[in-house]
Amino acid sequence: MWCTACSWLIEEVLRRTHGILDARVFFLSDLARIKYLPHLANPRDIQSRIADLGYRASEASNRSAGSGEMKDLLLRLGISSILAMNIMMISFVLYGGFFEELGEGAVAYLSYPLWALATPSVFYGGYPIFKRAYQGLRHGSCTMDSLISVGALSAYFYSTVQMTRGSLHLYFDTASMLITLVLLGRFIEKRARSKVAAGIDELYRLAGAKARLWLNGRERWVSTESVKAGDELLVSTGERVPVDGRIISGRAGMDESFLTGESRPVRKSVEDEVLAGGLVLDGDLRIRAERMGPESSLGRMISLMERPSG
Repeated sequence: MWCTACSWLIEEVLRRTHGILDARVFFLSDLARIKYLPHLANPRDIQSRIADLGYRASEASNRSAGSGEMKDLLLRLGISSILAMNIMMISFVLYGGFFEELGEGAVAYLSYPLWALATPSVFYGGYPIFKRAYQGLRHGSCTMDSLISVGALSAYFYSTVQMTRGSLHLYFDTASMLITLVLLGRFIEKRARSKVAAGIDELYRLAGAKARLWLNGRERWVSTESVKAGDELLVSTGERVPVDGRIISGRAGMDESFLTGESRPVRKSVEDEVLAGGLVLDGDLRIRAERMGPESSLGRMISLMERPSG
């Protein structure tokens, strides 16, 4: 997604799709959370619906699609950058015609190479932008892609017409540099968002861990979603704390750097609070669950990371 208008467009289209109860799209992390009725909609149909808008969607656990899109973006940026630099150098010579007389032959000699270089720079480099702009207009929405497309195409086609007339008023450099700079910004932004998305994926992985429930003198593994406040849980060396709770027996060294940023392990004993996602380095603990799911420290952290991108 190129801007928050993209996430808004996807949200609105999905919410109007039969079988989908709710959809939230987070621009910052490139993630979508969709609640749907499985007998009326399925993930493949939802991905196809998003693809109709010009975006590529995959399950959160599958990052290969995002990697392929990154390579495609880098290739388009590289080609557009090389062409744009050559276009700028030729344009400087052509603009000298405003200060010193250039013959028709000299103008044509410079104009047609400009057109030949600008065409792949604009249409190959800008293809993803034009495609998303078109898909947005089909659904009655204007996004940043629409504005960029209007600017780049206007400069390109105006220059093409002026070129056939032998005019010096050519703006192929403007069209190509606009596309190149947008692709550069998109590349930098996507790298940053990929890191955010990877962090959220890791938090979801930790939040979805299992828990060892201690009940009537016996232990059994359960999902964290089934843990309730007041349940007693066991956590051993090398395991992560599944929910926020308080120690009722045992002592252990804890690594909570993932949550608190503390560089050194901390010692925990009876009555100390432990946070979901904390790693037990040594010792065995029995804890009483206090906060689970969205109310846990891990759940609140996920919410804070997603909220600015909604």
